[in-house]
Amino acid sequence: MTSVSVILPFCNQADDVREIVTSHAAALAQAGIGHEIILVPNGSTDDTNAVCRALAAEMPSVRCLEIEGRGWGCAVRSGIAAAAGALICYTNSARTQPDDLKQILDHALRNPGLVVKATRVSRDAWIRRVGSLFYNTLCRTLLRLSTRDVNGTPKAFPRSASTLLDLQRDDDLIDLGMALREVKPDSIPINTLHPVAGTPLEGCDHLTPQRCLKVLCLFRFLHPRTEIRIAGGREHNLRSLQPLALYPADSVFVNGYLTTPGAPAPEVWGMIRDLGFTIEVDYQGVQPAEILGVRS
Repeated sequence: MTSVSVILPFCNQADDVREIVTSHAAALAQAGIGHEIILVPNGSTDDTNAVCRALAAEMPSVRCLEIEGRGWGCAVRSGIAAAAGALICYTNSARTQPDDLKQILDHALRNPGLVVKATRVSRDAWIRRVGSLFYNTLCRTLLRLSTRDVNGTPKAFPRSASTLLDLQRDDDLIDLGMALREVKPDSIPINTLHPVAGTPLEGCDHLTPQRCLKVLCLFRFLHPRTEIRIAGGREHNLRSLQPLALYPADSVFVNGYLTTPGAPAPEVWGMIRDLGFTIEVDYQGVQPAEILGVRS
């Protein structure tokens, strides 16, 4: 098996592709790292696809994966699905220097089983700096993350984590789940959006029960010893599949949330009892928003 698969998404970068790919390949070869480089051109309107195809024909370690979809997440997921390496790495091809990539991969190879990522130290546009500061501060505060840059790349992880491809959407949820592995949190509450009339997201009602279950299973897979807590939006999004959520999760919130009502504790108690689980905190006397713990 190839040691490392490096995934490089490209979009309208025809003038830069060759230099980026050849410099990355040279750095990895010099370091003695067995590798394949998967180029994923997506949504380009220039000659990016043609340049990627030419490089794949010229260089034995390079493959070109042309996809119909467009966007960073789609390209990353497609590259991961096609990767043959024991270690998988994806990165922003326009902002990653060969030495940085080599350093990340070297550390990941010497520490199998870990997720290894870079941290960006600056951003050019002030609006991106402000947005990044807000997002990462929120993640650190709510989820007790130690990293100050959740989405920084390169990001390298073992092939065993590639089952996260079962997700349906291309967003930053995977990055967040992996970043949480660095701090080994005691518990992770998972909210699902319950659109409320009159709010900016009132029309965002796209989650399905299957999607929510896959997210819960993803976090259980990435955090096998962490308490996974089903929080707001459970009733609205999981609907009739709520009982199945108690297999990957450890506990649920009952009675109500900040802006929406929830299922009453006796009703949840009955669901847990019917599943054959043992209730650690009886519903009698439980106050709103308290956790009802379950164990198999």
